[in-house]
Amino acid sequence: WQELRNLWRNLVQTLPLIGFGLLALATAWILTIWVKRGGVHLLRRRLPSPLLVNVVSWILAAPILLMGIYLLLRIAGLTQLALTVLGGTGVAGLVIGIAFRDIAENFLASILISIRNPFHTGDRIEVAGFTGIVQRVTTRGTLMMTLDGNHVLIPNATLYKSTIINYTSNPTRRMEFKVGIGYDAAITTAQAVIA
Repeated sequence: WQELRNLWRNLVQTLPLIGFGLLALATAWILTIWVKRGGVHLLRRRLPSPLLVNVVSWILAAPILLMGIYLLLRIAGLTQLALTVLGGTGVAGLVIGIAFRDIAENFLASILISIRNPFHTGDRIEVAGFTGIVQRVTTRGTLMMTLDGNHVLIPNATLYKSTIINYTSNPTRRMEFKVGIGYDAAITTAQAVIA
């Protein structure tokens, strides 16, 4: 009974600290949203890819949210837990990177594709044996509509490592095809018709 009373007394004493910590976390959350929206607004004109704008704005906003969580733990008196969270972030990142290697590879490839910008939405490209119109680039893959109307999602890691032929980037393009004419037809007349 005495132990329960002590726990209750400690809880009542720490309630203002927990409330203040939650207030700090809510403030950090609001600042995170504000920084993300501001980043999107500022970067939309400077970066060509919407995916790259979204990723960079989250990279700018995420430290504010992490600082809010750290302040919540510090104010609540959980200093050791706060240090463990900050120290474990690197270890957790390493473990997650190994466990989700393919996902991380596709995510990094999507960022590199957005930076290099070898094609735009609506371009006709050929990559990894598929020819089609680019619909959108996501963090996982690039969605294309093939010329026969099928949707194909090509992983960004595959796309980044493959040779990309962009048929839309140059407005003039040379094409080769064979035209057969009869043996009795005049070659100059056929050339004039073709021209």
